Amino acid sequence: MIPGPINIYKCPNCNVSFAHSGVTSGNTIGAVHYSDGKIDAPMLPPSLRVTKCNFCLQFLWLNKLTPALSLDYRTEKLGIDNYADFLSIEDYLKLISTQSFPESEEIYIRIQIMQLYNDVFRNDSREVNLSPEEDKASIENHRSLAVLLDQKEFRYGLLKVETLRCQGAFDDALEVLGSLHVVGDYHTKLIDQFRREILNQNKKVFKINI
Repeated sequence: MIPGPINIYKCPNCNVSFAHSGVTSGNTIGAVHYSDGKIDAPMLPPSLRVTKCNFCLQFLWLNKLTPALSLDYRTEKLGIDNYADFLSIEDYLKLISTQSFPESEEIYIRIQIMQLYNDVFRNDSREVNLSPEEDKASIENHRSLAVLLDQKEFRYGLLKVETLRCQGAFDDALEVLGSLHVVGDYHTKLIDQFRREILNQNKKVFKINI
């Protein structure tokens, strides 16, 4: 993994500086893939697309900001200790409730919400459950996400299957699964694993074992 440059941004709302450093290159060696699309990869950390100013609490999309300064990752950080953070599930829920977004951005936000709710189950424990309020919010997010996903694209089609499976809509999940355009052995194995989980009526996130 090669770190990317340290980009210094200014919040357009309050003008406070903050830093973010991404990755120039990485790989998925040793990565764990999950049914909801999340990848835990030691050599490829997740990318940060939207953050929140730590001072004025304004939500900020990094791709809509221009760095005021860009430093080599080996350079001293000039004393800046204010770094962009990933949003919490409460942040994402607040963000999605504040305004309408272009479809691609809403899909991104709702996938983050789905994955954050699913983090409760990623330790393979089937005994853990969401609270009734969390479960309701999670299902509502699944339903909204399913409407946005175009199943003609395999990746989004499989995510649509996931949203239906997690709601317990197993027949609908099987119907969408059977409609996906499969290309190659990897897709076939993915379909087979999802079908097994659906037939077992498993509503929780699972590891991809291929």
